[in-house]
Formats: sequence, C-alpha cells, structure tokens
Amino acid sequence: GLPAATRYKLVNALLPELQKASASSGIPLGLLVGWISKESAGKLATKPQPGPGDTKLDERGYFQLHPEESASLGLDHQRLSVDPRYSIDAGLRLIGLKYMPRTDKLNIAPKGSTYYWKVVKLGHTMGSGAVQKIVDGAKAAGATGSWESLKKHAIDNDAKYLSLAKHSPKKWFPLVDKVYEVGVPFGF
Repeated sequence: GLPAATRYKLVNALLPELQKASASSGIPLGLLVGWISKESAGKLATKPQPGPGDTKLDERGYFQLHPEESASLGLDHQRLSVDPRYSIDAGLRLIGLKYMPRTDKLNIAPKGSTYYWKVVKLGHTMGSGAVQKIVDGAKAAGATGSWESLKKHAIDNDAKYLSLAKHSPKKWFPLVDKVYEVGVPFGF
C-alpha cells in the first residue's frame, strides 16, 4: 500500500483529501503530494512563500497559483489562502485545464506517463513559454525521448535557454525532480 506519511506534517494531514482529489481527477496522488510538498509544504499561503523561486508574485494556496493563473481559471485568488478544499480544487483545475493541455500540445511524452507528469509540473515551474522553447530546441536535437534526455539537453544548453526564456534549466529541472522524489512513494 501507500506510505502513511511524507516528511511534511501539513501535507500528511491533507492525504485523505488528496487521495479523493486524485481519484476524482485522474491526476496521480504522487504528483499532488510532491507539488504541494515542494510548493507550499502544505501551508495555505497568505503571502508569497519563500522557496526555490522566492518570487514576489502573490502566489497562494497549496499549489502556489499566481494571480494571473487564478484569473484565467475564474478563481477567487484570496480564497486560495483561507479555504483548504477550494485550494485543492483550484490545484486540480490548474493542472487539468491549464498545464495538461499545454503538455498535450508539446506531444513529447505519453499521456499519463511519469515523463508526462514531470513535464506538466515543469510547465508550472518554468512557464509554458519557456518549456516550449526548450522542447523546440530538444526536438531539433532529437532529445525528447525521455525526461532524462530532455533535462540533459536543457541543462547542457542552460545559457541559451536562460537568454531565450529567462529561466535557468539548471535551477528548475532539479526542482521537478524533487517534486517527483517526494511523490514517487505515493504513485507518480
């Protein structure tokens, strides 16, 4: 069976709700657990949270939605910080309505594969525009066959993508790997 706990106490308290969310959405429990663990550590963010990106973008909720993401999904951005169920549902909408369709359009990973879910998270982490630039370059180099080949291509060309997309693959691909490491015991 599944492990009883992560090393994030607040995420552990959410596991029953996350299991229901995963079952109803088809999004792997491990992706939800890893995403929340690394983005918010299970805290309902009421102000920007320090973290790998340490942004000042007023990201909120368990899944750290930016105000623009909330607006595009018709969500009440402030409510993400105070309503746990709403925050989980918002994360499902973010993944299912925004990042899964964008990952589908890239056409590099079989839908539902570990590679696919890592690219979904990468879209949120780096932004879909940056991911598109990396994927275009990786396709030209024949380097989209796996997460490892995409990551190697991106990191080997970090300076190019940093200048093209204003995001460093050396920073963001390892974050996605950390999301995976936390989530894999829960099914990713």
